[in-house]
Amino acid sequence: MRFLDKLRALFPPQPGSSRLDVAVRCNRCGEVARTQIDLHSNLSVRYGQGSTHYYWRKGLVGSAQNTCSQQIIVE
Repeated sequence: MRFLDKLRALFPPQPGSSRLDVAVRCNRCGEVARTQIDLHSNLSVRYGQGSTHYYWRKGLVGSAQNTCSQQIIVE
């Protein structure tokens, strides 16, 4: 994971980029889990009656430092 953090530091997101940062707090232990959404590649399209919606779903689990392994579903 440290390698990816170093690689990410070399290529920081540009202003006006297509990434959206998301942070959620676990109801059980209070730990904050973070992730990013790439608006160009992570969204799914749902077609409805005369409308189009974009959808994203991800399951997050906190770090190994905490003994809580509750999965948090973000939609």
